[in-house]
Amino acid sequence: MLSHPEKHKIRYLLFALSGEEWRIADAMEMNRNLCVGTVISHETDVRRMGELLGYLPQNIEQFVSRTFDSQPA
Repeated sequence: MLSHPEKHKIRYLLFALSGEEWRIADAMEMNRNLCVGTVISHETDVRRMGELLGYLPQNIEQFVSRTFDSQPA
């Protein structure tokens, strides 16, 4: 469970195949950074989360280009 002082508590329920537990630790670290405002690059984190979830590189890039390239600078 992650919490932020004076804010809400958030519970995460994550599953991984045997031997893939490391994915959960990485995902939780990313969520923790998001909750406390220490994300350096949302675009980099989106790519990494796509990798952790097992998406193909071309699918990740397609999502990133639709999500970030369409936003005003």
